[in-house]
Amino acid sequence: MAEDLEDVARAWWESRRLAAGTRHERKRWSLGEPSEVASGLQAADEIVDGGGERAIELVVALLNTGPAGSGVSEVGAGPLEDLVVGHGNALAPRLDDLARRSAVFRGALASVWIEPGVLDAQAAARLSRWIPGLAAEA
Repeated sequence: MAEDLEDVARAWWESRRLAAGTRHERKRWSLGEPSEVASGLQAADEIVDGGGERAIELVVALLNTGPAGSGVSEVGAGPLEDLVVGHGNALAPRLDDLARRSAVFRGALASVWIEPGVLDAQAAARLSRWIPGLAAEA
């Protein structure tokens, strides 16, 4: 998969804008138009589903290209949450490191919500200072 992560991130944000846009924009979006945005959204989903460093890099690109204000929480409650749920045990050290170095990444992790028991004890303990719901688990 050779997509440029910034292009994928821009497409993801455009999909969010279209989904909340005018009636005409929402209707076009429901039909998968514009196709390059739909393809970008699909690529973003596939990257997050695949996990690993590339998925983390996409989350960082989303945080870097998003709108001021709600952008951090949208990424946290969306792709980052999916990444933590699907790959959190393996990625906990890297996520913890990013949270220690980036206030924006910490803010995104604060918007993640996961069911108890999804992460193993070691990953939950490592991420509990950043993900509020994990504090009660650890």
